[in-house]
Amino acid sequence: MIRAMQVTGVATVAAAMYAVHLLAARKTRPSEEEQHAAEQDKEKKRLLELSLANADRLPPQHWKGVFDPAVLIGCPAASLLDTLKALSPQLPVQLHFNPMEADSVLGPPMYARLMKLYNTIPVVSELLKATPKVKWKLRVSPKGKFIHRNRYPRKSTISVLHGSQHWLLIDSTSGKKAQVDELVGGYENENWNGFRSTKYQTMLSLEQMHELRDKARAMGVEAHVLFLTAGDCFTFDGMWWHATSYSEPVLSVFVTLAKDAAVALFEHTRRMKMPKQKGLHIGSIKMAKVSQLSGSGAGSWLKDRKDKAIDWEADE
Repeated sequence: MIRAMQVTGVATVAAAMYAVHLLAARKTRPSEEEQHAAEQDKEKKRLLELSLANADRLPPQHWKGVFDPAVLIGCPAASLLDTLKALSPQLPVQLHFNPMEADSVLGPPMYARLMKLYNTIPVVSELLKATPKVKWKLRVSPKGKFIHRNRYPRKSTISVLHGSQHWLLIDSTSGKKAQVDELVGGYENENWNGFRSTKYQTMLSLEQMHELRDKARAMGVEAHVLFLTAGDCFTFDGMWWHATSYSEPVLSVFVTLAKDAAVALFEHTRRMKMPKQKGLHIGSIKMAKVSQLSGSGAGSWLKDRKDKAIDWEADE
């Protein structure tokens, strides 16, 4: 009896000690959320280092009237703009495409024409050679956007398909980044892709753009005000402070180049999981299954779109 009590007592003590051990482990072992956050921070740091290592300075360069929007798109630009407007309850709206190689033959016809165009522009062509996968999107905006800048380098080419707009660009990649951030009242928040301005919280007027440009230049900082219209392209680094001003809808195609595209994709995916970014996704565009079959479904289901026989049993 006594021995049984002793054994029971030892077992109770052992159980208590194990419970204390579990409690201590719980306190020291990171939760799944903490582990995920740590992994995200580690990946964020890696991508930042990758982006900064590839952060050669890219001042804005503007090419006027280098393409015909209707030819590039394959239909009148106004038709595509109206289609995108009809598919979204609010504007601006963006149509994101899967990242793809610059020479991919599997992308939309418009993408192939866009890459052909960019390969005729030396600066953009060189950036494409350093781009593992191109990140690109279409955007319809009803009006301009307040001044802001990206957190990380983001070499981009923007082509205006419909409408016109003014852009303000102020260099923040030089040794005077702190002074420029002070000029505009830069403020950072994790919900954003970088910095916004506490001094200029709404779309700038053209007069304000010229005023800020002149103040930046007086500090010895490169700054520009550009006027873009349909058929124009320009490149710049998203780390520059930038703002747009216009009052009628503009349709543009944005292309992120070089290794910055990997950072852009990671940051976009990360932010889309945040509470304030919920409710933005409307739907997706996918090819129908029969698009992979002969005659796009009108032909034989026994053959693929290249009219080669399909071994359906091989997938089971």
